[in-house]
Amino acid sequence: MVYVLRRLGHTAVVLLGVSIVVFALIQLVPGDPVRLALGTRFSQESYDALRAASGLDQPLPLQFFGFLGGALTGDLGVSFRSGQPVTGILLNRLPATLSLAFAGIVIAALISFPLGILAALRNGKATDAVVRVVSQAGVSLPDFWMALLLILGLSASARLLPSSGYVPITDDPVEWARHVAIPAITVGLIAGSIMTRYVRSSVLEVLGSDHVRTARSKGLRERIVLGRHVVRNALVPVITVGGVQLATMLGGVVVVEVVVGWPGLGRLVFDAVNQRDYPVIQGAVLLIAVMFLLINLVVDLLYARIDPRIRLT
Repeated sequence: MVYVLRRLGHTAVVLLGVSIVVFALIQLVPGDPVRLALGTRFSQESYDALRAASGLDQPLPLQFFGFLGGALTGDLGVSFRSGQPVTGILLNRLPATLSLAFAGIVIAALISFPLGILAALRNGKATDAVVRVVSQAGVSLPDFWMALLLILGLSASARLLPSSGYVPITDDPVEWARHVAIPAITVGLIAGSIMTRYVRSSVLEVLGSDHVRTARSKGLRERIVLGRHVVRNALVPVITVGGVQLATMLGGVVVVEVVVGWPGLGRLVFDAVNQRDYPVIQGAVLLIAVMFLLINLVVDLLYARIDPRIRLT
């Protein structure tokens, strides 16, 4: 419990730093957000009124502390473009991002664990070489190109899946699965390729350890050796990589979301940057940072759960 509280304190400090950096960088973005929000035809009165309502007429320190004070109470401001509360906009986009991220990480796990373990058990053989080549290709291929290939193959040609759009899982689970398939396979293949290499190297390291040799010398079946002594001990570094990949997906795979028209946080940030919608950018980046830090905390807690030798202090 003390460790969790300490980590939450560190998280608060990191979030403060993220808020300062994001606020400072936004001020360097060229363009007037109020002018963009009003369009080409506007009066000076409406321009001044919107600047005052948005707080942009105040000095920068007051703008920052106003944003920070509102964030502590859950008020992230109002969008310059739509006039809607930023918190509501983020909450509307969050389910799409969560569903894509978890579908993608499941696909990545289904790819990486079997292939990584198989490559480690066939170390130096043809199977190992094939797995390494395929995983390297998956890491090297651009995500947007892979998304386009899947759209051409599964949507345009075979007409098995829709090429874009989003249906909430609570409305229709089957349609949600059909719409999430292409973006989830795209991000899952890339993350799975990265994780496969870590699974292979981690399993190889554990296979050469003394306790595995002792277990085999006792005559234990290979299945028991793998399940009890190899896979569990190899999970710690793999979980670290998996957590990073999940956090990346939750942060929004911007290019994939734009290509497939997925209404997640990545697409939201992309549109907000183009529209100079400062409150949406600040709120989205802050939310992404919170999710990233929470995933890191969960990963650290899983370490002690998987490996009793690890103590959280």
